[in-house]
Amino acid sequence: MKIKGELFSTDMVKAFLDNRKSRTNRPIKDGITVLEKEKMYVRSYAELVDPKVLNDANGNFFFTQQHPEGGYTFTIECKPKYQPGDIMYVRETWAKIEDFKNYADVEIEDGLKYLFKCDDDGKEHTFVDAGVQRWHPSIHMPHEAVRLFFRVTDVKVQNIADMTEQDAVDDGFVSGAVFTFDGTDYTGLCARDQFMEYWAKQYGAKLTWMWVYYLEKISREEALKDESAEN
Repeated sequence: MKIKGELFSTDMVKAFLDNRKSRTNRPIKDGITVLEKEKMYVRSYAELVDPKVLNDANGNFFFTQQHPEGGYTFTIECKPKYQPGDIMYVRETWAKIEDFKNYADVEIEDGLKYLFKCDDDGKEHTFVDAGVQRWHPSIHMPHEAVRLFFRVTDVKVQNIADMTEQDAVDDGFVSGAVFTFDGTDYTGLCARDQFMEYWAKQYGAKLTWMWVYYLEKISREEALKDESAEN
């Protein structure tokens, strides 16, 4: 069992806190060695020719590739960062309480050490954003400030072309589409459209294969207990 942190935007943190997000995706982008025209070079998984994903009985993932010139078939094992049973924690934008100027004179909880872009109910507050003098990026988040922990329950491989509306909803996106009276067309962005825009902005258009991690929320105490037992 491993315990590792992942960076999440404030919108995705809000989705977790609203209990709207039960899965998260990360691109499969490690380099692989490919033979073409008698030369070896590195290409990304996203550039595989006629890729097919296999999942064996032990939960290992493999890509198979037919050489463009014919005659060669490659089988490449790819390993996800997380396996079922591992723990993923959320690294988000944060601030130290001493960097907060309480202009609105709101009551501050005793012993509070950190502030976040949204509260534990997933709501943002103007007085917090106005009062914080220095926000720290998620990559520098100390472990003691972490408030969201998840156990990985399943791992799958998916191509973004196979992303469904329900997949996007499970990933925390909310449809803003307004359908016509007869239901044949809509304006605005559905959840899947929003996911596609987000993915392209985050990872680019070439990375089309992704790990899908299904998550179950657990307490900090449970996560640290499991980590202690492992050590």
